Amino acid sequence: MCPNPHCRKGFISTPKLNKHFHASHYLKRTIICQEFNCGKGFRTKQELKCHQNNLHSDYRPFECSQKGCDFKCKTEGQLNSHTIHIHSDIYAFKCNECEKTFKSQNSLNIHLRIHSTEDTFRCRYEGCNQWFKNVKRLRKHKIAVHSAHQTWYTCEWPACGYRNECSHKLKTHRRLHTGERPFECRWPACGKRFRILKGRLDHERIHSNTKNYVCHWPGCGYRCVQSANLTKHMKVHQK
Repeated sequence: MCPNPHCRKGFISTPKLNKHFHASHYLKRTIICQEFNCGKGFRTKQELKCHQNNLHSDYRPFECSQKGCDFKCKTEGQLNSHTIHIHSDIYAFKCNECEKTFKSQNSLNIHLRIHSTEDTFRCRYEGCNQWFKNVKRLRKHKIAVHSAHQTWYTCEWPACGYRNECSHKLKTHRRLHTGERPFECRWPACGKRFRILKGRLDHERIHSNTKNYVCHWPGCGYRCVQSANLTKHMKVHQK
């Protein structure tokens, strides 16, 4: 386990732990991205290369093989994450604190931070190193403090003002203005269309009556087809 008290990431071997500690907690961010209006610093050339591929390149060589899905991404890891979170219905990773289940170990690890009293989300902007209890507070901090140095993709629609650091999220946002719904239900004779892939997948579960969303409140047992219905249901327990 990483000895940094704010990291605690686990590794299967000492060499991998040493490599992680040296790259993440020891080296200074002296390698600067030269892309226009960026200037972000990195510890290694590999970090810089990953940053440039993910943020400054539109090349997406990895394509989802699921029928009817046009998702494309830049790395094999992103494709694996997409396949697990969008196309898999298996929730094999269980939280021992509250018994909530997740599709991946990474999702469980992120959730476990809810049960921690420590500040576990670190701002990685050069010279900052502030820590936050959750990703929402970290995101607000980045916008308030570092937004002037961030590359933003801005919606050109009149009087909109939406912006995001990810170009694909801007593409999805534009559909609110254009009305484009590229994802059509694959169920025979349905024809309903959706703005995002998750909307279509949630809808198709109505046809199959697959109730994957489970309320983990003790003694409840409520199950439903769509995540939005589970969100509404949880308000019953929060009153």
